[in-house]
Amino acid sequence: MKYKREEPFRYLFPDPIDGEITLKKLDDETTFNIGKAAIIDISPNGMKFASQLDLPVNSDHILFYIIFSIKNKRISIPGNITWKKKRLNQYIYGYQAQNAQEKQKEIIEELKEYAKARLKKTT
Repeated sequence: MKYKREEPFRYLFPDPIDGEITLKKLDDETTFNIGKAAIIDISPNGMKFASQLDLPVNSDHILFYIIFSIKNKRISIPGNITWKKKRLNQYIYGYQAQNAQEKQKEIIEELKEYAKARLKKTT
């Protein structure tokens, strides 16, 4: 699947926000918390993140969850890794979310609040 860089709404964080990566093996429903992610940008349909983990791309047997907080709201986004690039001692990933419309609205609302709070800090 192509990474949608031309998507109309994509928020680039001034400083990456901390997140966690969890995976679920679809064949036996086993869930693992596997490590940390630094979320670089996000849209209602996906994100770009960095991690020191070397994760598989387009795996049919694994569903990933990226878990993070915007403001004080914890959000968990299921999805798949669509691409990766090696940079120095970490990997940069493209992530396609498997979101319902309700989750997309939640992300948009939280990003609006985050952006408003950042704007108030700078004025």
